Amino acid sequence: MADKQYLVALTNQSEGRVDVHDIGKGVIDESSLVWSHQYDQPSIAGVKLRRYKGRKVVLTSYGHMSAAMVDYETHEQLYRTDCTGANPHSVELIPFDDGRYLIAVASSVGFDVKFFDPDKGGAASVGCVYAFDGHGVLYDPDEKCLWILSGNNLSKNEIIWENGEVTVNRLAKYEVPFGGGHDLAPYYGDKNRLWVTFHRTVYQFDKTTGEFRTDYDSFPLIHSEERNGQIKGIGNFDDGSCVKIYPDGKCHQWTSTTIRFMRKKKDGSFDKTAITSEMGHYYKIRVFNENYN
Repeated sequence: MADKQYLVALTNQSEGRVDVHDIGKGVIDESSLVWSHQYDQPSIAGVKLRRYKGRKVVLTSYGHMSAAMVDYETHEQLYRTDCTGANPHSVELIPFDDGRYLIAVASSVGFDVKFFDPDKGGAASVGCVYAFDGHGVLYDPDEKCLWILSGNNLSKNEIIWENGEVTVNRLAKYEVPFGGGHDLAPYYGDKNRLWVTFHRTVYQFDKTTGEFRTDYDSFPLIHSEERNGQIKGIGNFDDGSCVKIYPDGKCHQWTSTTIRFMRKKKDGSFDKTAITSEMGHYYKIRVFNENYN
């Protein structure tokens, strides 16, 4: 039986690439590289693996005001816009029951989430909602809503797309008493929870109670004071193993050459490993799980 793969996407800001590695190999080098795509701008920020019209696609937000969607198998560019808000941080694909799709992009300097129709020839947005210091967008396939992380709050939103225009209805908003909302990711293994990072703290958000929880088993390993607790990327695999990345400042103050991999053992404990790469300087780490759709 083949060893389990632990696939992660790394936004390689120094090289202008998205690199997908199998960190189960214990290294980040050419031997662990399973996919890579070069972009024309270096500041890769957000990345997601999704399904679009039966195709496996990679969505990326990057540069000053850009986002793109490429076919994972062929690298064909299926959509691109240079009209996002400034400093686009996160990107998401929103499916609708009638077969249509929207691309959502959150920007930290533009203070908004913009929506784009990938089937339109033009790249202008079809809707926009204010999001102070926008850092995260995540579609929820169970509740059919869009979670938006901005400033010191996480909001749950209904996306309505009628007559070519998008309307955003806020269903709920949850706040923490400080800012620095940075990463938002699914929690694989419990659909009622989301990963949410704020300055100095990594939470699991409980969608039922609206609580930001720290009573999960990997908290002592994930929460740390390194670099003032600035966790730029977080995620977990189906077996409970976790990954995180925080900056070392060797390229930009927000990038790192090292990721932390906490591999869960059969007895419930974790093997914590620091894996350092010479292939680039990374900003975001994203667990690549195509079952999230």
